[in-house]
Formats: sequence, structure tokens, C-alpha cells
Amino acid sequence: MYTDAAFEPDDPRPAGLGACVYDPLAPVGHQWVVVSGETSPEVIGRWRARRQYIGQLEALAAVATYYTLADGAPLPDGSRSHALRGRDVIHYVDNFGALACLVKGDSRDPDIGRLAHVLSAILVSIRARPWMDYVRSAANIADLPSRFDIEGLWAFIPSSRHYGEDGRERGSPTGLPCASLPPPSSLCPLPRAPNALRPVRGVVMSPVVFVY
Repeated sequence: MYTDAAFEPDDPRPAGLGACVYDPLAPVGHQWVVVSGETSPEVIGRWRARRQYIGQLEALAAVATYYTLADGAPLPDGSRSHALRGRDVIHYVDNFGALACLVKGDSRDPDIGRLAHVLSAILVSIRARPWMDYVRSAANIADLPSRFDIEGLWAFIPSSRHYGEDGRERGSPTGLPCASLPPPSSLCPLPRAPNALRPVRGVVMSPVVFVY
């Protein structure tokens, strides 16, 4: 799983979230799922005012992905795939600060700290066991959906299934038939339990975009 976020204050859609998830147990042709979403101004307005929100958004992208795919994504035959519940997950993030806080389960920054608490609670609730690691930004394919560039993503994952911020499948913009890609050969399952569980108060969540 790769997650990423983008914050460009001068863009019409300044705060984007993205994730690319590969599931080797999913049916052939449906092994990649792409999730993208836009963070509403109401959410950002609940954070401490600052010039740059990329750290908070990187943490939110991770939280949103585990929540959105806790029970998987629907397949055309009515079944579901990519469920993260009860699974070992290898999760790549390209922001060192957000990554450290998510692994630790806390942060001195109150906004990232609350998101880390929410993630810890979700991981315990769905019994997911992530191993979180760093990936260079240039190698993070989730950068494209975080910038709403789904067409560009198809150069890397020509068969991925795209779900927008409304939770509906967008389909392949190329019209190509689904065909799976192999996972990176260097990946291996290295389960890691969440470091800490913190109390979460007043959290109201919906897929992809969170309000708390």
C-alpha cells in the first residue's frame, strides 16, 4: 500500500489524498485499487492555522485509506477484495515526519497527534498489522491520485480500479481490459502492531474525507 497527500494552496483543489493498494489475494485483473479524495476546507479549518498542511494531510491519507478499505472494495460480481481487516500490510509513506508519528501513535503536533490516535484505534478495531516504511517521493505512485491525475497513473498501473471521493468506482479512463501487475519483488510480509492506543473523542468519520 502506498499513500500520499498534496497541498497546493493556489490550486482549485488544494488538498488531495491518494492511495494505491495491491492485494495479491484479489482475483487476477482486480489486484490494484486506487483511492483519491479531496479534503474539505471544513476539515482543514479545524487544524491550527499554518502555511503548509502537508504533514497533517499525509497522516490523514493513511487514516482515510485504512478506514475506507477496512472491509474492502466491491467487485463486479458483488464480492469484495482488498479488505485490510485482519491483514498484514506493507505501507509506504514518503513523509518522514508523518511516518514517524503514525508508527509511534502520537505527535507533539496536536493535529497530527489526533490523526495518529485515530489510526491506532482503527488498526486495533480492524486487527490490521501494518509494517510502515519510507519511500522516496519520486517512487511513490500514490502521488498521482493525490493530485487527481488518474490518467497519468494508468501508465504505471494500467488496470487499476479508481474510486473517487464519493466512493463510486470511476473505471479505467483508457478503456483497457483489466490485467494485473506483479507486486514489487522486494516486498515481503513484515507485520508490525500499532505502537500505542490512545483515546479518541468526538470523531465522526466518512470514507476518504474525515471530519473530526
